[in-house]
Parts: sequence; structure tokens; C-alpha cells
Amino acid sequence: MSILQAVASPTVQVGSDHANRTYIGIRRYYMVNTCFYIGLHGWVLFDNIYSGFQSGQIASFALKYSHFLLQSSRNTDICYKYITGMSYDVIAKTTFTYEDVWVIDFGLTAYDTNRFVPPEWVGNDSYVSGVITLQVDPFYYSDIISRLPGAPPLIYSWEIHKVFQFTSVAENIFYEIDNIDMHAIDSGDDFLLECSLADALPRYKR
Repeated sequence: MSILQAVASPTVQVGSDHANRTYIGIRRYYMVNTCFYIGLHGWVLFDNIYSGFQSGQIASFALKYSHFLLQSSRNTDICYKYITGMSYDVIAKTTFTYEDVWVIDFGLTAYDTNRFVPPEWVGNDSYVSGVITLQVDPFYYSDIISRLPGAPPLIYSWEIHKVFQFTSVAENIFYEIDNIDMHAIDSGDDFLLECSLADALPRYKR
């Protein structure tokens, strides 16, 4: 079994909005040359949006994040630090809100929806900090959010390096597998993808 931990993981600073500047060159360098760990719920695969995942594959998907309580941040230096499993400590900028949709930019852009309506103090260009988990977009972005007026592009191309299957999500215990066999999984299974960006620029369609 494998337990990924990041006790010595450095904080990666990917840009700053001082004087309305965004350091795209720095961001591309760090994003393309960094591995990310992204969760995948088994039930997502039964919606026929994805055909499965395996090491060496190039796949396209948006990122959905989950959080328990993001706080307002006075720090405007966008950054992230990998914690363990699919969890990250981030300082992020809010780039889009629409009813219960909340998009943040922590170096990558990701959305949350259907869990918490953003607090009243959240607006475009507000900064937040806290712990989030990253998951593969089930279908919310590709089918719904991408069509909202003003919604940003969120779909990235990813190179899959390793695939893991959880034995305990709560304890972050999982083991490496070669691929996700669509004929052998259950909708309640959970997986973890180790991947890096194949292209640093997001788009609207897969």
C-alpha cells in the first residue's frame, strides 16, 4: 500500500496580482512541471463522460474543489501547498461566482457548487485561504457551468502518471493500480490520479 504525505512539501507561489499583474510565465513553468493529486469518485465513470483512466494517458477535465470553510485572506500572493491525499492548503483569488457556483484561482482554476452558496463577502477579485480537496469534474462544468454568462474556461489537458485506488479515503490509504477497469469497479469506489498538466491553458470544451 502507498500513503502519500507531503510533510516537506514546499509552498509554491505562482503569481501575484499587485498592480494588476499576473505572472503567466512563472505560472506556466510551475504548473507544467508539477505533479498534482486529484480525486475521482467511481460513480463519475458510470455517467459515460470518461472512458476510464490509466498511466501514460492524456485526459481532459476540469477541476472541482471541495472545502469546509474558506476564509477571507489579506494575503494576495496566490499559492498552494500539497498536504496529503487530494488535499491542498491554498491562498486563492475568486474569479467567478454565480448563485452557488464559486470559481477560485490558486495557480490552477477550479470550481465548487451544490455545497455552499458563497458568503456575502465573496466577490470577483476577493482573496480566500484554507484547505481544499481536488476532484475530477463529474459533469457540472462541461454540461452546465461552461454555458453560464461570463464563466471562465476550466478544462485542462492532463498527463496521467499513476493511478491509485483508495482503501480508506478518511485515512488517505490507497494502493497503485495499472488502470481503472470499467468492468470491475463499483460506483462507491474512490481513486486518486497523479498527473501533471499537458497544457497550461484551460479551455471550455474537452
